[in-house]
Amino acid sequence: MLDHVRQTLGSTSALPPTLVIHHRRDDCHVTHFDMVPPFMAWAAGRARLAWIDGGTSQGNPCRGQSYHGFVGREGAVVSAIIGFVKGGR
Repeated sequence: MLDHVRQTLGSTSALPPTLVIHHRRDDCHVTHFDMVPPFMAWAAGRARLAWIDGGTSQGNPCRGQSYHGFVGREGAVVSAIIGFVKGGR
């Protein structure tokens, strides 16, 4: 994922204000939590990170009913988005 972002943007100066919301227990191989720190390091302060924890998970870890879909934590996700949009960056 990070390589794709680097190729697309070229440099961090082209990164728009970015909010990364990630569930601490998301086990999807496409968006695994261990990808977050390298992206945040590359973003060099141009991205804000909101970690989400809790909720429920069942089935495929890359589907909406797992931690990947923030089941039971929708309010926390919406709050993070609203705070970001309002400038709580």
